[in-house]
Amino acid sequence: MRASYRARLWNAVIPVDTNFRLASLKGLPVSHMPGKCRGAAAYEMLARVIAPVTIHNEQEFAA
Repeated sequence: MRASYRARLWNAVIPVDTNFRLASLKGLPVSHMPGKCRGAAAYEMLARVIAPVTIHNEQEFAA
């Protein structure tokens, strides 16, 4: 994938986080779990990276 999509790949990773399972069992979004959640922070960082690209693509498609 890196050979074909290097410019489009995210350089970070979503870590394994037990809070994902706990949130699922409680029926909550992981972002609503108490305390620091490395996984939620990683997904938030990913969202901040892809949001501008997604908005740009939607605007380009609508034009």
